[in-house]
Amino acid sequence: YLAQSTQIGRGKRRRSPAQAVAGCPGIVLPHAAKPDLFPAIFCRSALFRVSGSDDPAVAPNPSDPAVVVEAQGGINLSLKGPWPRMRDKAVWEIALEMAKSSPDAASPIPVSLSQFATRLGYADKGSDNLEWIWTSLRRLSFCQVECDLPSSSGQRLVGNLLAAARETDLGKEIEIAPAFAARLLSEDFQFAINRSRRATLSTALARWLHDFLSTHSSQGRPFDVPYLRALCGYGGDKKRFPSALEGALGELAQNAPGLLASYAFAKPTRSSDGWTVSLVC
Repeated sequence: YLAQSTQIGRGKRRRSPAQAVAGCPGIVLPHAAKPDLFPAIFCRSALFRVSGSDDPAVAPNPSDPAVVVEAQGGINLSLKGPWPRMRDKAVWEIALEMAKSSPDAASPIPVSLSQFATRLGYADKGSDNLEWIWTSLRRLSFCQVECDLPSSSGQRLVGNLLAAARETDLGKEIEIAPAFAARLLSEDFQFAINRSRRATLSTALARWLHDFLSTHSSQGRPFDVPYLRALCGYGGDKKRFPSALEGALGELAQNAPGLLASYAFAKPTRSSDGWTVSLVC
């Protein structure tokens, strides 16, 4: 679909390799000075799904097969371990942002859950929310991702969304897998995501559409409704999806008119499996 036929929007940045800081062994991640840039593949796939309940933060069974995750443009993406949701995506973005700002992305990063809650925009910093943030970080540390990237190397990217989330005598800390993150940031297209605007949206589907459309400047043909249902990781009753999609698009057009100007459904069949939706970005 769009990955094959559209022009890339203004948020795209050219690739740049990871760099070592002169005079020290630290690793600086690509685009370290641009914390709002994030890889396209996580906005154009069902890796951070829109429905379902939180999976437990436990390591995958080595004998369990990987789950094939829908991704745009024929990208081969799979996951072992917990399947994260859009709420987890916001947590992962902050963790990546912290690693970008670190003088050594390979070093453990101390975590204050209260500060994490502030950066997430949570007004309620009660124990339930703080515990959920920590569980999310631990869940991300067990998410084993394998995927293609639009690079010339042809080597599959394999690694965990977080290398670790642990408690020590000094408190909680997380680690980014520097090799995984460096390839993800240098070999995939990077786009600016307006997280403050996204946070004003009320549903996970609206937030997913926000990020998806943030990676596209135009689209030449309508989307099949079943295609979007799979691409966003919707796991509910498929009969309810068109209504949920229309509600999410309506909220997005109202709250982010600079991102979605208009939309229109074509419903030539009784079943929504034959419907399409046109989006004017």
